[in-house]
Order: sequence, then structure tokens, then C-alpha cells
Amino acid sequence: MKDHLKEYLRYKKLCKLQPAPLRNYKNHLTKFKNASESLKIPLDDRFVTKQHIMKYLHYYKKHVKSIFVLDSSQSILLNYYTFLYERGYIDKPIEPIPRRRLPQRVPPHLTLNEAIRVIKYLSKNRRTSKFYWFRNKLIVYLILTYGLRLREVLNIRINSINLKKKKIFIKGCVIQQKRYLPLTAPMLETIKRYLKVRENIKSHKLIIQHNGKEDKNGTSNCYIRTIARYAGIKKTVSAITLRNTFISLLSSVGINGKTTQAILGQHTLKSIENKLHKLTYSSNIL
Repeated sequence: MKDHLKEYLRYKKLCKLQPAPLRNYKNHLTKFKNASESLKIPLDDRFVTKQHIMKYLHYYKKHVKSIFVLDSSQSILLNYYTFLYERGYIDKPIEPIPRRRLPQRVPPHLTLNEAIRVIKYLSKNRRTSKFYWFRNKLIVYLILTYGLRLREVLNIRINSINLKKKKIFIKGCVIQQKRYLPLTAPMLETIKRYLKVRENIKSHKLIIQHNGKEDKNGTSNCYIRTIARYAGIKKTVSAITLRNTFISLLSSVGINGKTTQAILGQHTLKSIENKLHKLTYSSNIL
């Protein structure tokens, strides 16, 4: 197994696997090899079967607390033996082993009534200075209206906004997420008011602090939590909560996954489908 393991790790390295996952692969396969003697698993890879891997996983289950680690070990072992079969080192492939069923965790999001409560609070009350009030209002509106990531909101530049054509350019924070989004009438009004308030501050970024420095993710999340608390929401609300709220509201009115992917600028459709699936079966969605 030792020679095959080295070849497998070299292959994974050529596939541009990052150092941390590569170490994870090596650790799991080494643990399997070390446990082989005590579990009476053949050291020769040609004689290892599905039953041997299941026996090891049952033994390994006692030593780990997370079922995710167990599933990760299972995937790595099956991937290793698939590699050996494709290279001709073993005669038969290992039969697939079903994964353990995990309880689905519903992504944190607000209901429709809670989202309306936040918007009503922002439209009527003002508890901070005029600059910070319009800035925080704009951050919440951008995420709730377009489902933007907080990093995308903080990366918006002044020249990305075209007030005449009523559209905004989102550069995105990952590959293939550049897109133009239309500006709604309330959004257009909020942007104009905010730009008027911050006209004396020199910065190419839209969302900034009063001294002209760039804002940070943690600071903006604190503002979002404070707004939600004043709006009477007991949940811990962050930017990802507002983004998930946008996705759940699109799902509730029948918008399909591909349209949602285009609006969000998501790289793959699979992640959107998984999130929509969890939100659809949530009892909180309206």
C-alpha cells in the first residue's frame, strides 16, 4: 500500500489539490493502514473489499465525534480504491457505500413578516447619525433586494452605479460573478440620499466609515444585528441571514434555481439547489 499511497498523493498534487486537503487525505489513509493489523484487514490492496472498509469505519466511529469526519474518511478511501482500479492495480472496484443520513440544518433566514418589520423600522426610525443611518440602511437594502454577499456590498465603487440608466455593476468576490442589476425606485432614492450625505468624503468605495476608511465585514454585521434587535427580532441576524431570506422569498414566489443563480451570481447551480431544498422544507418559510 505504501508505494500506491505515494503515487496516489502525487496524482492528487498534480490535480492541484491544496496542501491542507492533501494532508487530510494522507492522514485518513495512514490511519486505515495502521488499523489494518488489529482489524485483520489485508495489507495487500488487491484483497481489500467493501466489508473491510465498513469494518474499519465501524471501528473509526468510536474515535470520532463528528459524522462529517466519518463520511470524509469513507469518501477518501473509496476514491483511493477507485484510483487503484483505474490504474489496473486491483481487479475489481470497491462497491459504493451509502453515506449516513444527516439531519438537515435549515440555513438561518427571516420570515416574510420579520423582513417587513426590518424594512418598516428602517423607513421610519433613526437612532444614529444621518451618515451612518443611511449607510446601514443601504447595506440592508442591497442584501435584501439583490441577495448580495457582504463582501460584494463592501466592494461596490461609486463609478459602478449608473443613476441615469438605473443599474448597478456588481464585480463579485469569486470567479464568474460579474453582473449588472437594475436599480428599483426605493433603492435609487436611498442611494441618492446616501451620496448626498457623504459628498464631502473622498473615497472610491461606496460603503465607507465617516473618516473615509473602508468598512469591514465584522463591523457591518454588528450594525445589521443592532438594526434587527431594534426591529424586534430575537434571532441573531447577520448578512448571510439576509441573503438566505432573499433566496427563501424568491423560492416562495416560484422563482426557479437558474434565475436565482443568475441574480445571486453563484458559480454553480448545485449549491443554490441544495439551499433551496433545505429552505423549501423549512417550517419557517412563508
